[in-house]
Amino acid sequence: MHPSNANELSAPATAALERLDSYEDAVGQVLQHPDDEALYSRSAEEFDAIRALTAAMPRLRVRWIEVLISRFELLEELWRVKEGKPPGAELDRLRANHAASLQSFRRLCLRRIISAGATASR
Repeated sequence: MHPSNANELSAPATAALERLDSYEDAVGQVLQHPDDEALYSRSAEEFDAIRALTAAMPRLRVRWIEVLISRFELLEELWRVKEGKPPGAELDRLRANHAASLQSFRRLCLRRIISAGATASR
């Protein structure tokens, strides 16, 4: 990678990290208040923004698909809880799985920023 391209390549990762914090906060609120549609919409908006940023980072797409799947599974279980299923171990497991997927994605974004910074300083 040419040093002049380093900032261009790290910008989407930096923006994704910023959105990731907002998304994680929104998901936490959705889990506490599953009937609040405004909170759900906020989490969906943040998620969509991260997905758009991921398009500029092909090496992160596989990890993003893991995040996407874990989010789908979590929201599907949350829907079951809203429909009357008692919350339990499955919801906790899916919440932890989604959090782990997000942390893995976060680490890859950080690596991208760090490697771009190392390239730029050469």
